[in-house]
Amino acid sequence: MFGRIQKDCLNRKGLIPLFQYLEKEKYKLAICSSSHSEYVQTLVNTVSYPLQFETIIGRDMVKYAKPNPDIFLLGAKVLDVNPKECLVSEDSKAGILAAKKAGMHSIFIEDTIKVDNDFKEAIDFKLDSLLDVVDLLEENKHVGTMENFMQR
Repeated sequence: MFGRIQKDCLNRKGLIPLFQYLEKEKYKLAICSSSHSEYVQTLVNTVSYPLQFETIIGRDMVKYAKPNPDIFLLGAKVLDVNPKECLVSEDSKAGILAAKKAGMHSIFIEDTIKVDNDFKEAIDFKLDSLLDVVDLLEENKHVGTMENFMQR
């Protein structure tokens, strides 16, 4: 249906180690994408390590796309977590702005989009790769809540 999709096309630097860390630490995980949920699941299935998420929320499941916060708020609702306790990893301006509007915290990992002044202030953390997320979480895991995490 989606044509030929290259194996491991989602496998960005640090994806599998990050996922393994999040699994081990028992984080609740969701993908909230501007793409159709069926397409996202197809992409996830190409990764050579089995990625299991509690939910995949796609553009087809909300009325308004990013930068509207609906997609992230639905993800938090499905996971049964307070949006203030969510940490969103993003590589897009629309995603960072949506996370901010949802009251969530964000990590921006630059891919093809460069940071500009329009969304620079909405970014809580700017990291070089997904592998750096493991270090950030590990350094701060003793603080408890996301509110305490953000006050450090």
